[in-house]
Amino acid sequence: MSRTTSARRERKRLHTRRRLYEAAIQLFEEKGYDETTVDEIAELADTARATAYNYFPRKSSFLQEWMERRRQQVRVDLDALGLDQQPVSTLLRTYIDDLARINLDQEALTRTLLPAWVRAGGPITDAPELAEVLTAYIRTGQERGEIRADCDAERAGHLIRSAYLGNLYLWLREDDQHNTLDLTAAVRESIDIILRGLNSRE
Repeated sequence: MSRTTSARRERKRLHTRRRLYEAAIQLFEEKGYDETTVDEIAELADTARATAYNYFPRKSSFLQEWMERRRQQVRVDLDALGLDQQPVSTLLRTYIDDLARINLDQEALTRTLLPAWVRAGGPITDAPELAEVLTAYIRTGQERGEIRADCDAERAGHLIRSAYLGNLYLWLREDDQHNTLDLTAAVRESIDIILRGLNSRE
């Protein structure tokens, strides 16, 4: 197979995957997650049902893709800000702030898909990328002397992830018309509490 043919097939594969994902998101927004079938997603994407299952083996696979795309967006946002040399506390706060912003910018979709992600076991079975990213920041802070060397970096990363998700669940529990939880302020306060415990100068 020539390099040109291989590249063409890869572009087609990515195009099909994107069509399926975008069709799923459109239907989830219009009908709800539980009410949408894979057959409907395949039809809207103009693909065969078998093709949809080839790219997304389960309907919950679209939820995993949705979560991954959000994390990718945060990585793009932080790269654009060029914060690598900022204190690790700034990096952590900015990362979690951006996740909160995405939830608020996509509030209707988040309120539809996050409960479905939880029901599908996402908090337990989802790739631990968020905790891994946070753990990497903690280790960088330890190397710089900004974060206590005696703390378990992996545990701290999971703690921050849990604090973020916990606030997100509380935000979801609020009635749409009487939402009293400021998600951004809540996650910032939680991160500040954790960072005070991790601060090497404390």
